[in-house]
Amino acid sequence: ILQAPNVTLTPVADVDLSRATHLQKKFPQLKVYQDWRELLDKEKDLDTVNVSTPDHMHAPIAMSAMQLGKHVYGQKPLTHEIYESRKLTEYAREKKLVTQMGIQIHSASEYRLAVRLIQDLAIGKVREVHTWSGKFWGDSTPLPERQDPVPASLNWDLWLGVTADRPFIGEGYYHPGNWRKRLDFGTGTFGDMGCHIYDPVFKALALTAPISVRSEGPAPNRWNWAINAVIHYVFPGTAFTEGNTVKVTWYDGDERPPKDVQALIGDQPVPDQGSIFIGTKGVLLLPHIGPPQLLPEKQFEGFAMPKVGGVHHWVQWVEACRGNGTASANFDYSGPLTETVLLGGVATHFPKTTLEWDAANVKFKNLADANRYVRRDYRRGWEVKGLS
Repeated sequence: ILQAPNVTLTPVADVDLSRATHLQKKFPQLKVYQDWRELLDKEKDLDTVNVSTPDHMHAPIAMSAMQLGKHVYGQKPLTHEIYESRKLTEYAREKKLVTQMGIQIHSASEYRLAVRLIQDLAIGKVREVHTWSGKFWGDSTPLPERQDPVPASLNWDLWLGVTADRPFIGEGYYHPGNWRKRLDFGTGTFGDMGCHIYDPVFKALALTAPISVRSEGPAPNRWNWAINAVIHYVFPGTAFTEGNTVKVTWYDGDERPPKDVQALIGDQPVPDQGSIFIGTKGVLLLPHIGPPQLLPEKQFEGFAMPKVGGVHHWVQWVEACRGNGTASANFDYSGPLTETVLLGGVATHFPKTTLEWDAANVKFKNLADANRYVRRDYRRGWEVKGLS
């Protein structure tokens, strides 16, 4: 954000004060708070707020900032809960606030070129998409039976925020590195990487809310997300897909697309993260992050790739805040994208069960029990208007 001209970083808030020391050295006049609520209460002249915290606090901070009229840059996934994404999207739209989600590859030339190729029908109409990440943000072990001293620099109550109180566990179990594995705080591998890797699929095919979602992988335990997910989506067809519906499948951990799908990319190695678009006239392989490849190679010999450049994701947002252009990953786009990804996380709680999604009413149509994962109650004293 500071790469944009005429931007000043005035205050920051971090629940662990030791993690702000590098900023204080770089910006000696910087005001450092431990409680983000105090920052928003005292810093009256802010124009924008950047929310880069563990997932469970994205929505409370973003909504609180927007209710003060602040433009918001929010990290991915936009929120921890589906309901939160819907409410942030609606509020930002109603108040005409400038927003952007931190899916910076959305603005990179590689992803923008892939979107252009798909929408130019370079591989014809898309029949199905397979997309994956080799990350392992899961943990099959139970909660450790211990309580550790809270570091002096950390306010554990502020770190927990809207979630239920519990003892601190050290050695990085929660803070600073492994919260993504924990159900209450992170959103697993899919929540971490899905908003990145699903983004060009969502954008290129002009997808809307899915009709259904089904998990074939393991379920999470009481505390942690599982790994090795296989999650099948069915979306309504669009101008860029073949037929009335289109299937998109996610894999993570050790899981990958089936061998017959991998065979479609020939001798090309399967990247650790990426997507395969299968069209009526060819295949597009999109590594994360790398240039898209049209396959089979012989079929596309001499194909003139369109020239598509990238833009600076953060500067684009800053300029949109100034009234210059628009932010391409604003909440009207990234909110529905996040909802879609979070639906996959819900599906993992119900393996081998097809969940039918009613997007208009933000609920599942055929399994009432699944709706308890759409929204959660905030801890007493941490209620946020519009979310609680």
